[in-house]
Order: sequence, then C-alpha cells, then structure tokens
Amino acid sequence: MRILFIDDEKEEYEKLQDLLRTGEVEGKDKIVVTYLHPLDLVRFDKNEDSEKFREKVDAILVDYQLFNPSEEGKTSNLSGISIATNLRLRFSNIPIHLYSYREFAKLAPIEEDVADAIFDEILYKDDFSKSGRHLFKKLSIICEGYSKIRDVDFSNAATSEIKDRKQKLYDLLSAPDGSYNDLDTLLIWIGRSSGNWTPFEIASMIRKRLMGEPGILYDLVHAATFLGISEDSYKEVCVFFEGAKYSGAFSEQGDFWWKYKLMEIADSIMEGDELRIPHSHGFHTAWKRRTGSELELAECIVSGEAPAECVCHVLKKPVKIEYTLKYPTLIAISPAMDEPRVSFSAIMKNKVNLKILDHGSLDIFNRYVKGLEENGS
Repeated sequence: MRILFIDDEKEEYEKLQDLLRTGEVEGKDKIVVTYLHPLDLVRFDKNEDSEKFREKVDAILVDYQLFNPSEEGKTSNLSGISIATNLRLRFSNIPIHLYSYREFAKLAPIEEDVADAIFDEILYKDDFSKSGRHLFKKLSIICEGYSKIRDVDFSNAATSEIKDRKQKLYDLLSAPDGSYNDLDTLLIWIGRSSGNWTPFEIASMIRKRLMGEPGILYDLVHAATFLGISEDSYKEVCVFFEGAKYSGAFSEQGDFWWKYKLMEIADSIMEGDELRIPHSHGFHTAWKRRTGSELELAECIVSGEAPAECVCHVLKKPVKIEYTLKYPTLIAISPAMDEPRVSFSAIMKNKVNLKILDHGSLDIFNRYVKGLEENGS
C-alpha cells in the first residue's frame, strides 16, 4: 500500500511511518509512505493522467494547516482543503483523506458538504497516536474497496447506458433483487443518471450513504431493533439471517445486513397476525413459537419498555417511537432510508441543539417533561 503524505512538518511523516509499520497486518501489502512538503507538489507532473498517478499512489493523506516553511525556507499559503480540492479534481480514482489534529479542525471547522465533496474520510492524528493497527486497517479497507470499483470500470463506453451501469453497481454490492429500486434512489450521489460515475462518487455513495444511513442496510443495533430484540439476542440468532449479510464493496468496514432480506427471512417463520404487525413486535413471537426459546427484547432507553421499535439517531440506542421526535438533517435523506428520530433521552442529556427542532416537536417534548415533573420523576 503506497501512501502519499502531504504535510508541512517532516517529523509528522516520521511519526506516521512508524505508526503504520507497527500496525502492518501479516498477509497484507507492506506500507510505503512518500512525504511531500506542500510546496514540493510540483514534483508530480500536473499533466499526469489519473491512471499513471494511481500506479504510484494508492491513497493520499493531507494535513490541514500547512504554514511551516520547506527545507529551502519557503512558506506556503496553501491549506489542506485547497490542495485536496485540486487533487480531487484531477484524481477521482484514489482515496484522499484529511489527516490532522482535532484542535486545528476546531479552530476552523470544515462544513460537512465541503468535506463530503473532497475527502473519503477525516482522520484525526489524536485518535490513532497509539493505534497503528486501527489506522492500517482503515486505510487498507478503503484502498481495497477502491480497487474493486476500478475493476468494474464504470467509465467504459460499454457501460454508458444507465441500465448497464446500474447492473454493474448491483453486482458490485452483491445486492438482492428486491433492493434494486431502493438503491436507485441513491444514484443522485453518483452524478445522477447522466453524469460520470467516478470511483470517488461511487465509494462515497456506498460508505457515506448506503452504509452510513440506515434503511437499505442495517448495522447491528438497527438490525436487532428492527426485529425488536436486543443486540445480544441478535448475535445469537444472526446465523439464521446469514443470507441477509452484506458482502459487497467495503464490507470489511463492519457488519451490515440488507433490510429487504431481513424482512424476507423473518417473514418465512411468521404466521397470521405476526405478519400484520411490525417485525419489532411479530418476530420474537414467531421465534418462540418456532424454537421454543425466548429472545431478549430491545429495551427503550427512555421508558425501559420493550420492545423498542426504532433507534435514536444521536445516541444509537433502541427507543420506542412515542418517545422520539423527527430529527432534522442538513443533508437530504433518500426516501428509501429510515426517518431519523431523536429520543427524549438525547435531548435531556443536552446532545441535541433545541434550535433545530420545530415548535410542534418542542411542544411534545415540553409536555413530556411536564408530565415527569407532575409525577415527581
């Protein structure tokens, strides 16, 4: 794995190199880190095409603040954002990450839509200072995912028809047929239906939308809560849902399951009224009838009642929907995705800015608080 590291301090390069070497995994490619001061970027031919550049580099890491002079004493007025923006325009087939300290990012926060348009990920040096294995694994997974996307070659003339491109995307994701229409709602993230489907756009759609927003794929807490059971219970029965496991590009990033297949497999053991109520209420009943064993139910973080039906967008914990409010998001959510809900617990723990909630939602929450006060809770 070949990393190009752009930083204004050579000491940071040495730290990164040592860190990644301690994190190398047996059987994986060794790490080769190339260091460049931002003023030395001219060493890479500006006219060099993307494919030739990729043959030299598998991923790029760029520091945020680049004010220190080069060895020749020259100073740069460039920022990591401006450098990465230029590199992204030229090289859309390799991952680019911001790699900096949290304190600098706090001084000049990056807007979410700006970060999404440039970076595959924002990585903080503080988080990896003692975890070379974690950083190595993260970079490896993303590089391998890009390699799978490049192998498909969505830019090939033979895939110019949107129907052909879609099928290649479904195959890349190993998607079940029943999820195709849901996946089509995400095409806005890869240049709409008529734009160029670059590896960066496809990778962003998969990692930040498909895997980042519950509704088409579910992670552990969302899969368990969808079925109305605890995470521990889901781990006990997840072999039953093996056919729903996501195995497409970037699958090594974590465990995910196709919602469509979860429903299909759960429905296979449900009967009568169990099929007429939400899976969060019907599945555990069917499981007990079918196997004779009881599953631990998903417990609401607000009331302690079970089963909970949804997951708090902020706390990532199960909650009954009656103790939630609609959570406004700055980025448009695909209609195939679950509606983000925030729990009363998150609000009471000051994890939510009340200014983003509408008056109707605030009235509902205030009535809940008033009820607690009247009951002496």
